[in-house]
Parts: sequence; C-alpha cells; structure tokens
Amino acid sequence: MVSRCARPPRSSAGGLQAGVVRGSGAAVLTDPSVVLHELRRQHQPEADPAELQHVERLLASLMDRERRLVKLFSFGEVDEEVVREQMAEICRERGMLEERLRSLRPVPTPRHDTIDEDLLARACRAVERWLSRRSRSPSLRRARRPRCRA
Repeated sequence: MVSRCARPPRSSAGGLQAGVVRGSGAAVLTDPSVVLHELRRQHQPEADPAELQHVERLLASLMDRERRLVKLFSFGEVDEEVVREQMAEICRERGMLEERLRSLRPVPTPRHDTIDEDLLARACRAVERWLSRRSRSPSLRRARRPRCRA
C-alpha cells in the first residue's frame, strides 16, 4: 500500500513546486525574480479549437443516439434490456468525452501583470527569515517532515 505522503503534492504551481520538491525550496521561494519567472512561464496555451469542436460534435451525436433509442423504445421497436445496455454504453462514452472536454479547456492561471511585485518581494523575504530560523532551531529541524502512516 502506498502512503499518501509518498506522492508529491498536487498544485498548479508547476516549476515552483518542482523546485521545492527537489530540495531547492530556499533558492526558489526566496527569490522574487524566480517566482515571477515561473508564474509567467505557466501561461497555458489555448485549447485546439478543432479538437474541441470534434469532441463537442461527438457529444451531440451521443445525445441524438440517446433520443433515437428512447423513440424506438416508446414505439415498442426495441426490448428494454437492449435499451438498458445501450444507455449504459452511452453514459460511459459521455463520461469519457466530458472528461476529455474538461482536459482540453485551459485552466485559468493568475495573470503575472496583476501580481504586486513589492508584496511578492516581502513574502519572499518572510520565507527566507522563516527558513533561516528553522535551520537554526533544533526543535524545528526535527519537525522538518511529518511522518505518515501507510
């Protein structure tokens, strides 16, 4: 069994997170220029419009298929068991397509031009002071990483 603590934390911080996880957290989090650079680098490209349109067409096709199936059932043309099987398949396909659609749409990220650089510099200095105090205090060094049970 894998412990929850064995997995790296999930975050939209991208390069910032990677730097901290690799152990260079002090260098990353105490330098405002590195933080700003990573925030600017995170800007995600727009989703491919052709791919979005394709997935949306497939979803519309599934809805039409569902309507036709209900119509056939209401006319007595299709057995209930067939309807149940086909509806389960349609629901499964719809779930996969909706997940694909969510993955194609870009996740909004903070705009780097709205970041208060002075506030960021103060935050980086605060992190630097905290890390400095932590490295000097034996009790804080022992508390470096929480232990988790598997």
